[in-house]
Amino acid sequence: MGKTGGRAALVAVAALSVLGTAQVASATQGTRAIALRNPPAAKGSYVNVTVPRGTKTMPEDITDSGLIVGCFILRNGHLRGFTDRNGTFRTLTHRSGGRASAMTCAIGANAGVVVGYYANRSGAQHGFVYRHGVFKTIDAPGAGRSAGEGTIAMDINKKGVIVGYFITGRRAAHGFILRGGKFRIVDAPRGAKGTVLNGIADNGTISGLYISRSGLPHGFWLRHGVFHPVSVPGARETLVACISKRSGLLVGSYRVAGRKRPFGFTDHHGVFRTLRDPSATGATDPQCGNDTGHVVGSYKGSSGTNGFEFTPGAASPATSVARGGASAPTPHGFLPVRSGLRPAD
Repeated sequence: MGKTGGRAALVAVAALSVLGTAQVASATQGTRAIALRNPPAAKGSYVNVTVPRGTKTMPEDITDSGLIVGCFILRNGHLRGFTDRNGTFRTLTHRSGGRASAMTCAIGANAGVVVGYYANRSGAQHGFVYRHGVFKTIDAPGAGRSAGEGTIAMDINKKGVIVGYFITGRRAAHGFILRGGKFRIVDAPRGAKGTVLNGIADNGTISGLYISRSGLPHGFWLRHGVFHPVSVPGARETLVACISKRSGLLVGSYRVAGRKRPFGFTDHHGVFRTLRDPSATGATDPQCGNDTGHVVGSYKGSSGTNGFEFTPGAASPATSVARGGASAPTPHGFLPVRSGLRPAD
């Protein structure tokens, strides 16, 4: 399973891997059907994030302190991870048996710890935790060992809990939570074709998506074992890519019926706004945002795939939609911020 894009690209490949005959999860039950126009554009500014010597740059996460992690492609086609601290880049390359892997990608970060994945010579993916210059491999039980299979570590919170997903030898995708060295398998309700967990907040709230019978992705957030759907008003498809560590900011992309080009979005407690880099000639794919509203991702421009960082400006008109159900989050009850809590790193 090669990766030439962000979290959404991983999910797209996972969707192709899990086509089968299972029942679709009914995660949309309990949500009111509201006919609304697509969300208005978020107000703010965009700047490019470009790794020197890279042909494509794909930022994947940004912490509250401004550390950006992601991956980029070299001219020889190899994938490398990177960290970006105020324009100072550092390359991350996993080595196995003295050899550099052809594929290393950093996807999530928290408190100076980075998670992601690398590929060995067989093409199978392995998750990793990178701490103090040392890589530690993560292999979920049941993960396949051939090309297009394996384990992807997507995010980590301040307690060291890691979420991600794995592809089995039968090309089935399952989410996982890794806490204290123990794996817990997470699947969306009622036999969804595939489940991906891609973000975890400091209080344990998880973001992700599942694949329906028709092959369409559906975003959700998960808290105390309950799945809550996320649907951009007026969208045919909604892909949730990540959740911030404390404020409950969800980011991802959506697609409108009749249009091939997806747009990015932010969702803060049911308030939706659209993200589209002004330099984009194709899709804008946000990958994650921090608690100050900064969002990173990639977009397709005239020169190919480019990374971006969005900085919020003056507030724009917002599209709001009810979550549905008594357990729906509120601005003060979803991800409470305790007084004096320091940024993630």
